[in-house]
Amino acid sequence: MHTKRILSHCVDRHTLLDQHHWTGTNWTATLCGLLISLEPLPADSETEFEFRDCVAGGRISRSYIAAVREGVIEALSCGLLGNYPVVGVRVVILDGMEHEKVT
Repeated sequence: MHTKRILSHCVDRHTLLDQHHWTGTNWTATLCGLLISLEPLPADSETEFEFRDCVAGGRISRSYIAAVREGVIEALSCGLLGNYPVVGVRVVILDGMEHEKVT
């Protein structure tokens, strides 16, 4: 009888990410920026992943936040090495901005 061993990666320290990128079509473009915090969940946490949005004042559209959440879930599910998922992490959007520019 073979038993399947489940391997995963864990976040062990607090990390800040500052990401900017352009999205859009030929006629308009949107500059998007995010300040994201990655931090380990407490050892007694019942969940493997937590996502929080702490941005106030509508600086980022709800559709953009939903897309970021989906992207984070996808990235954590494949992991960094060997396709092992990353677990025990809290992802917090601390700040962000969107700026539309007509080209």
